[in-house]
Amino acid sequence: MPRKARPVLAGWTHHILYQGREGPIFFCEEDYEKMHATVRDAKTIHNCLIYAYVFMPDHIHLLVTPRGAQDLGRMMKVVGGRYTRYINKRQGRRGALWEGRFRSSPLQAERHQPAVSRYIELDPVRSGLVEDPLHYRWSSCRARALGLDDPALEVDPWYQCLGAKADRRQVRYRAWLDEPIPTGEWEMIEEAVRRSGLTGGRAFVERMEKVTGREIVLRPRGRPRKKTVVEDA
Repeated sequence: MPRKARPVLAGWTHHILYQGREGPIFFCEEDYEKMHATVRDAKTIHNCLIYAYVFMPDHIHLLVTPRGAQDLGRMMKVVGGRYTRYINKRQGRRGALWEGRFRSSPLQAERHQPAVSRYIELDPVRSGLVEDPLHYRWSSCRARALGLDDPALEVDPWYQCLGAKADRRQVRYRAWLDEPIPTGEWEMIEEAVRRSGLTGGRAFVERMEKVTGREIVLRPRGRPRKKTVVEDA
């Protein structure tokens, strides 16, 4: 059976999940540094904008806007392939590092981009690696919350609107991270990206179907087919 095409939309922001195949994908600090450099180079080569990221022990999350319809896949091919070759050589191993293809969820940016950014940057806290996201080095959090330079990142338009001055934006962003998470928000975001669906309401799905010229559906094994939508309340 042919693989289901992922919805990839030029100019739209996508939540990316790339899961390791088995066990860790990072083994030392140099590995995280290599991934950061690889992501930075790949997004530049293939004309993508990165607004948030986190590198976890066995997976990575990215928030990416591709300029062209093919740019996202090309960027991720560089990320996955270059990093796999690096790890295989460094660890003396062979074979696949990733659990199949990366997963991609285009999102309704005006409603969900801040929430998805927070979901990404709080993953180390959610996973019990740190108590404060500012203590985790391998994410975009410290750049936005503390103003640290990060060449892998572009300025998120939503973040830019938090204040006219950098220090004001940082204060407001830290406060945003500390706000209570609305019930169901994390589950909605996680389900959408793991199923390579759309993060948005039904009106967003209908708009994306017009943009792509096709119906966007899921066909889960053993269940009737349904729309690829995880609706917010």
